[in-house]
Amino acid sequence: LLEVGLRVRDSPTDVDRDLVSRMLVGNAEEGARLLLQRPDEYPRERLLRFTRWLTGTIPRGAAYPVSLRERLDGLPADDPLHALIAAHAAALTGGQAPADD
Repeated sequence: LLEVGLRVRDSPTDVDRDLVSRMLVGNAEEGARLLLQRPDEYPRERLLRFTRWLTGTIPRGAAYPVSLRERLDGLPADDPLHALIAAHAAALTGGQAPADD
């Protein structure tokens, strides 16, 4: 998912994907703990604002907002991003093709 997001955002290729993904997971886990254990101090809205800010710090080359479909349509059919998205979609849908828009 991180790979897809970085490609869609046209982020620089020197981003340390392993480290970014580990930090995002760590933040998500801590956010869930805070929401469950201290919901008055850390309400959902506060955590969502932080998440938007955090993901906004990742450099981007593409203008905002970015349309996944427009980015994919601009890539060659054999681009690895198409295969990556198809693999993730198949895993999420149990191997069944997702419905068309």
